[in-house]
Parts: sequence; structure tokens; C-alpha cells
Amino acid sequence: MTTPRNNAWKVIIPVLVIIAGAVMALSAVKYLANRAGHEPKLEGGVEITEGVVLPDFVVTKFGGGQIRFSELPAKIVMLNFWATWCQGCVAEMPSMAELRKLYLNRGFDVLAVSVDEQPEAVLPKFLQKFKIDYPVFVDPQGELSRIFDVHGIPFTLIISVMDRKVLMVQGGERDWNTKEIRNRLEVWLK
Repeated sequence: MTTPRNNAWKVIIPVLVIIAGAVMALSAVKYLANRAGHEPKLEGGVEITEGVVLPDFVVTKFGGGQIRFSELPAKIVMLNFWATWCQGCVAEMPSMAELRKLYLNRGFDVLAVSVDEQPEAVLPKFLQKFKIDYPVFVDPQGELSRIFDVHGIPFTLIISVMDRKVLMVQGGERDWNTKEIRNRLEVWLK
């Protein structure tokens, strides 16, 4: 004899099975997407990888003014997207500053692009506190971040200024003043 309670379970169990299957499928898709990683792409769908030639672009200096990337005086530039609230960004800054000091007179420079929403409010104290002495640029509207498809910070590219060729792409924090990076810079600056 079937009761209303038994009939309810006949409906609830299949619904629960369908929901569980959907959750497992979504988890699998998310896992595969994370495993594959996010490859940044330029507008137009071109992946930003080593060897890609970038279009010329404009960077906005903190405090005012703009400059075209192709007009920078350096040979090799580290373009670093960061924010004052990003712990990984702050952690890698000393090694970037050290690397810049070692190679500045040979044609290497660091361009730190702050993605803070209100750079005028947060950058002065931050730059003073951490004694940042390399050029700081801003991207409060996210225009440059969209061009480079920045989805996480820190995000860093090392680029040849002359031909705008990407020499290295690094998502996430790292120690920049290492033998490996110094050896690469020696080759790139020749």
C-alpha cells in the first residue's frame, strides 16, 4: 500500500539525484578550468605568451601625464600590475626594486601599474611607506587591465620596448632578483 509519504520520496529522490549530478558536473568543469589555467589574451583574442608582439599602448603616470610604451627610454621593461591591498604584490616589490637598481643603467626599468580604484587617496602614503623609487602608473578605470586581460594580480610581463615583444609572462608573486632572472636579463640586454 502506498502512502502520501512514499509518493513524496518517489519525487524527492530523483530530484536529489539530478541536483547531485549537476553539482558534480559543475565541480568537474571548474576543476578542469582551474587546472588548465587562465591564459591572458589581448583584445582580439591573441594570447599573451612569450614571443607575442604587443600593439603600442599608452600608460598614465601617477600624478599626471601619459606616455606611449614605444617612447620609453628603456630597452627592457617589467610591466607589473599590482594594488596596495594585494599582499603578494607588496611581497615581491623589494626584489623588483633590487633588480631595477642592478640593471637600470643598462636599459632595464620597472613600470608598476596600480589598479587601485582611488590611486590619489592610497598611493602617496603607500609609496612613501615602502620607499618605492621606480615609476608608478595608474589604471583606475581598468583600461590597460582590459587590454592585457588581467584577471589576477600581481601580473607581470617583461617586454622589449623596441619591438614590443613579450619576453616573459608571470602570473602571481615571485622573487624577481634571482640568478635565473638576472641571467635572462643579461641575454635580453645584449
